[in-house]
Amino acid sequence: LQALAKKGGATVLANVKQLASLLLQGATVGVARGRSEFGPRALGHRSFLATAHLAEQKQRLNNLKRRKWYRPCSPIVAIEDLGLLFEDGPDITLGSKYMNFAPPLQSWVSDVF
Repeated sequence: LQALAKKGGATVLANVKQLASLLLQGATVGVARGRSEFGPRALGHRSFLATAHLAEQKQRLNNLKRRKWYRPCSPIVAIEDLGLLFEDGPDITLGSKYMNFAPPLQSWVSDVF
C-alpha cells in the first residue's frame, strides 16, 4: 500500500496527531488498510475521514464518492460517548449492529451542527 500511496501522490501519516491536525484544518483524508470490501455496510478497509465542524464536508464527501446529495454521512462515535450525542432509546440500549437505524440527536447537537 505504501508504494501505491507514493505513486498516487498520497502521504503516509506518521501518527494520530498528524491525522488530527489535518482533519482540524478541514482536510478530507482517505484511509486504506488491507483488502477491499463492497456492499452497503462495508466498513473499515477503505474510508474517508472528515470532521463535521465544516458545513461543506458532506458535499465534498458526496462529490468524492460520486453520490447523490441526499445520501447520509455516518459519524464515528465511541460507544462510551453515545449518550452524550444521541437520545436514549432502543438504538442505544440494544445497539444497531448493521447500522440499520439512526437514533435521534440530543437537541444541543442539532443546534451546534
